[in-house]
Amino acid sequence: MDSGSQFAEHQTSLRGKEQQLHNNSALWIKDPLSILADAAERGVVIKEGRIAELVPAGRAPTISDTAIFEAGDHVVLPGLINTHHHFFQTLTRAAPAALDRELFPWLQALYPIWAGLTPEALELAATVAMSELLLSGCATSTDQCMHFIDEQNDRLRARLHFLDQLT
Repeated sequence: MDSGSQFAEHQTSLRGKEQQLHNNSALWIKDPLSILADAAERGVVIKEGRIAELVPAGRAPTISDTAIFEAGDHVVLPGLINTHHHFFQTLTRAAPAALDRELFPWLQALYPIWAGLTPEALELAATVAMSELLLSGCATSTDQCMHFIDEQNDRLRARLHFLDQLT
């Protein structure tokens, strides 16, 4: 089976598990290939978006009515942490004037663009940045917003609004 078919099959399996989860109160990520957690050799149970139980070797979950995701081909890791990000820079990472430039010419090319960012642009940047981070396994990040203008409070509100939508 080619990788495209495997991906499609995996997506179909995940959709089935998603529907199963709607019908159950919890999801058991069962028997992962490897897991980075003590006393969780048989996996973890997720309930209401949180780890509700670690399932040790030789045991089954104590939480009843769980949907099961067979994770034998998967590795379970905790969410990664990114301690330094500039969300607004997602909007200018391909700006032609800044490509392949040394630091100071790069900054000189981008500062005029960043100075004109609106709260709507910042919300879009936060949406893109946080989506990319989540898709890559990052569960926690900080935004190093290094330019200050009168609309800074609106920018912060835009970020918080997007985070509210995610949770």
